[in-house]
Amino acid sequence: NQKTGVEYYVDALLRALCSVAPAEVFDICAPTLWDAETPDTWTVCALTWPWPGWSTFRFSAHCLYTRPDVVFAPGNALPPVRVGKMVTTVHDLAFVHRPELYTMIQRQNLERAHRKAARADHIITISDVTKRDMMERYGVSEERVTTVYHGIDHDRFHVRASSDDAVQRVRAVHHLQKPYILFIGRVEQKKGVDTLIRAYADAHLLEQGIELVLAGRRGEFVSEHLNALLTSRGVREIGYVADENI
Repeated sequence: NQKTGVEYYVDALLRALCSVAPAEVFDICAPTLWDAETPDTWTVCALTWPWPGWSTFRFSAHCLYTRPDVVFAPGNALPPVRVGKMVTTVHDLAFVHRPELYTMIQRQNLERAHRKAARADHIITISDVTKRDMMERYGVSEERVTTVYHGIDHDRFHVRASSDDAVQRVRAVHHLQKPYILFIGRVEQKKGVDTLIRAYADAHLLEQGIELVLAGRRGEFVSEHLNALLTSRGVREIGYVADENI
């Protein structure tokens, strides 16, 4: 019910594919059902698995049974079995650049996942920085990596008049009376929230009557330093915000 960044990415990809490739045969697999209308040639499978290792065990078994031509893992979680062409999206290598923000087990798991991703037939990265990281750290050739930047759903995200009823309702619910800068994501150092708060202070935006509003759950790594920054004047946390209110 509370999608993360990768889940938003997957949801947007699937909705776009419904429009551009309605006649192709897709087998959508996830631990839970994707709640959307799909073309007749698509199947949506909820591959339940109550233990860790969904991709390693449950998804692998499904691939061996269905024998797809192409396996696409949008969250850098390719199965260990090799069935058809393998494509994955690598979002970042933050665990390499900021290892102190991850536990040893997290770093080990991410390293294994990225080494597995490096063996894919093709890799999609969301920035040229991540493309370069994959090439330099794992020796991936440039022709096997394509940068595809995130898009914007202009049907959902567009400027509305401040007098719009929906805008007024959301502003009232979250007490957004002043001009504000909005951050959406987990509130933790991995997301650069500490840097954002310092930039907000350095720009003296509070003196200009502008708030910094953080929309998202607290992450697992919130240091004492970040906790102190979160109490800064003009900085407000409003928790997770539902899609319809974004």
